[in-house]
Amino acid sequence: MLLDVNMPGMGGFETARLIRQRRKNEHTPLIFITSYGDDVHAIEGYSLGAVDFLSAPVVPAVLRSKVGVFLELHKRNAQVRDHASRLLRQTRRLQALTRTSLKIHASLTIAQTLQIVADSAREILGSRQTCVILTADQNGPARHEGVARQLS
Repeated sequence: MLLDVNMPGMGGFETARLIRQRRKNEHTPLIFITSYGDDVHAIEGYSLGAVDFLSAPVVPAVLRSKVGVFLELHKRNAQVRDHASRLLRQTRRLQALTRTSLKIHASLTIAQTLQIVADSAREILGSRQTCVILTADQNGPARHEGVARQLS
């Protein structure tokens, strides 16, 4: 977003403060245009999230180039945040699977094991209903056919 430091009515810094108050705009890159050349204005702008300062009058080719670079960086940053969010969800699923594995290992009966598997599957998959079916293997018939549980 381009903001002139010295706008009529509401200045660029005040506008930037209002922009930053909105959660959806907290990562929006801000480029300030200013005729001021002092560090005090730059420090204030950077504290509000400025990514760059351009001196007025602005050279159009420089402006296009900088805006393009910062838009690409903003896009990449959003992709990294999305990827991190997916990784966090996957980590939580893996942690739930680990907890389930420990519970299964500690269970004393097949019925307990099946109940743990059904409950955990519902939690991990976000499902309202699960069904666990135990089938006979080569060593003999199974004692339990399964557990199914409906959430109310």
